[in-house]
Amino acid sequence: MTPARIIILGAKGMGMDIADTIACLAAQGQPLTVHGFLDDDASTHGGKVGSHPVLGGLADAPRYPDCLFVNGIGTARSRHLKPELIAKTGVPEDRWFTVVHPRAFVSPSAKVGRGTVLLANVSVCADAVLGDHVMVLPNSIISHDTVVEDYGTIASGVCISGRCLIRRGAYLGSNSSIRENTVIGEGALVAMAAVVTRDVAPGITVLGSPARPLEASA
Repeated sequence: MTPARIIILGAKGMGMDIADTIACLAAQGQPLTVHGFLDDDASTHGGKVGSHPVLGGLADAPRYPDCLFVNGIGTARSRHLKPELIAKTGVPEDRWFTVVHPRAFVSPSAKVGRGTVLLANVSVCADAVLGDHVMVLPNSIISHDTVVEDYGTIASGVCISGRCLIRRGAYLGSNSSIRENTVIGEGALVAMAAVVTRDVAPGITVLGSPARPLEASA
């Protein structure tokens, strides 16, 4: 069987983690290979990340009609740009590849959307729902009945308790904890190690334990 060729958006950071995950899947017998990266940093074009070439910018995606794609762009600073960057490629919905590390656990009753990435030791528990283009970094827990909407980013070591709602494009920083039945608003940022015990309004940053809006913490 000819391996599916995967192109990763973003030649740094999470893009490299995704490439490693695809290599792990291939080593376990899945017919996958990393074809290369696309990155809008022109200084990377023509170079390599590990053994994989940087093929061009995001707008070059239509040059590879036989490839599948996955997004590796989405830092705390660039989280608002994820929908725009993904749209820039012009890639149709059915060519976004969902990456699940072989050491991740996904409940049979959970749902995971297109282009979503689950890295090593992630747990997605019963009846959880993850939308499209969600990034979940290593060692994070998404507990039962929690919903993470499209373009969300869950950094390493996050614990989201049951029945939470993480709205579109929210970013949860490393080692943060979210109390059960909590809503994190669209585009909100939860800082590293924050302990969230009540709803977070859209677009704001919270930090501390218990978490408070950034302005109130100054």
